[in-house]
Formats: sequence, C-alpha cells, structure tokens
Amino acid sequence: SGGSAGASAVYYHIDRVAEDLDLESGQVLGLPDAGFFLDLKDKDGVDCWPAQMKSLFDLIGYKDLHAGCLERFPQEPWRCLYPENYVGLISTPMLALNSFYDSSELTYTLRLDCCPGGCGDKQPTCAGHELDLFQAMREEHRQAWAPLAAKNGSGVWAPSCVAHTMAWGRWEDAAWEVP
Repeated sequence: SGGSAGASAVYYHIDRVAEDLDLESGQVLGLPDAGFFLDLKDKDGVDCWPAQMKSLFDLIGYKDLHAGCLERFPQEPWRCLYPENYVGLISTPMLALNSFYDSSELTYTLRLDCCPGGCGDKQPTCAGHELDLFQAMREEHRQAWAPLAAKNGSGVWAPSCVAHTMAWGRWEDAAWEVP
C-alpha cells in the first residue's frame, strides 16, 4: 500500500512485488490511496504537471516502471507514469482508493483556483471553464478506472469528495464511518 506518490509506486511495482515474493500460500494485494494521476493539461491548456513528471523521469530513467506498460509503449515510456495507460495490464488484485475529485489533481494538474460551492469559503466558487474541468474529472476517472473495476478480485472505492489520500489517519475516524 501507499498514499499519493506511494500509491503511484503501488501501480508501478505491484506485479513485480508479487512475482518476486512468489508466495506458496497467501496472496499479494494492492491498496493504493490516491496516486492514480491522469495525464491532463491545465486550465490554460498547458501540459504543466505531466511535463514536470516527464522531465524528472527523462533524468532518472523509466526502466523500473510497469514492465507490461514499457512493452506497450517502447517509444513513449513516459506514458507509463500514468496508470490509465496500463491499469488493465496489472494482474495483482487491488482495491484502489481515490476521490473522483482528487485535490492534488485539481490544484497541481488542472491548476484550478476554485472549488464548487467555495469549499466553506476557503476558495472562490468555480464557474465557466474551471467548473467544466472540475465536473469532467468524474468521467475521466471513471473511464480510466474501468479496466481495474472490471477485474475479478479488484475494485475501486471512489467517493465524490474533494480529497487527496483518504486512509491516512482516518481508519478510526467516526466522521468517515459508513452507517
């Protein structure tokens, strides 16, 4: 398991971990909490966050990302930074925790300076193009998660709250209990 960047590492490495452990009994299961970052342009059409990620991996290399994805995109290994491009190739069962409206993606990928409803007057209320981008996140995530959600033994728990990582410090939080 892992949260945020640690969750991205779960997607990148879960199959290799399961293969390396080669368990005689028991089972390897993944529990990524957030980290299913989409390859999206920001509100101004700039490839900001994805370009930063590509620059980093151009520097350190791509060889340790999901092997099946690297085989799928040998000329474009940067695509393997985004689980949407290979989640259907992951064979190890997992339960992904991720908000439909990940606050990290809203802030750092889309670079929105707003929140629908104003989020308790903490930010201006989204309108126009920014509201359209916010609302599109739900369907973009739903489509990207579809191969994982369809796998026997795997699934996605995706509430519609604005949040990034949902498990940290919340396992015993009564405000997060399901009645």
